Amino acid sequence: AVDDGFSCLKVKVGAGDLDRDVARLRAVREAVGDDVPLRADANAAWDRGTAEEAVEAFATLDLSYLEQPLSADDLSGHAALRGRGVGIALDETLATVSVRDVLDAEAADVLVLKPMALGGPARAHAVARRALGAGVDPLVTTTIDAAPARTAAVHVAAAIPDVRPCGLATAGALDSDLVPDPAPVESGTVAVPTGPGVAGGGPSVPGVAAPPWRATRNDGRRPTEGRIYTLPVPTAPMSTGRLLYVLALFAVFVFSAGFVVIWALSYGPL
Repeated sequence: AVDDGFSCLKVKVGAGDLDRDVARLRAVREAVGDDVPLRADANAAWDRGTAEEAVEAFATLDLSYLEQPLSADDLSGHAALRGRGVGIALDETLATVSVRDVLDAEAADVLVLKPMALGGPARAHAVARRALGAGVDPLVTTTIDAAPARTAAVHVAAAIPDVRPCGLATAGALDSDLVPDPAPVESGTVAVPTGPGVAGGGPSVPGVAAPPWRATRNDGRRPTEGRIYTLPVPTAPMSTGRLLYVLALFAVFVFSAGFVVIWALSYGPL
């Protein structure tokens, strides 16, 4: 993977013996050296005792973070694992627990965002902004999506300032895809489509694609360096107060119109 241009690696753990996981991670660390960030994902496989042992062992391997070591709803358990030399990332938790509760519990150093599992790109980006405001790093991955959803995830990642390496190289997990990939992974990076729509009018071509992880303006031009362009957040549903206000205006209109009709029928034309 490193030879293919990837600058960060993630290893699945938790499927077997913890000592075996430690040995595998140590072997990867020795193979890639100290300059390549290394992550581990347990997919909620452990109890608190095993997770504590894992964090203690992984801290000697300079692990960037350990993803979802405990069950999705164990916020206090995840919070207790923080500050022990390995960052704690949450993924599955976001499907069952509100972002507010996660941040209030100080349960994570990193949030792993899957736009298609969070309600779409705009909602995922809103979560990313909220996490950044709380001092938690967001990054983006997929639910092994087809090209349209993967490309939407690319746009979300591009709109997060100083985003960590994201898990978007998942096309290879599919036997076939719905359409040609408009944002393929090449040498460990993705070029953000710059044309209209999510796909930018089609697959990127030399000289057209934006630099990797560079957000683009709605008019297709590249943004000024250092300036952040965000995805639009959907308009919130009409509040009860506003709905009552609109209904009251409608009632006044109907009453006024009825009064005019009655007056006209009573007195005739002027």
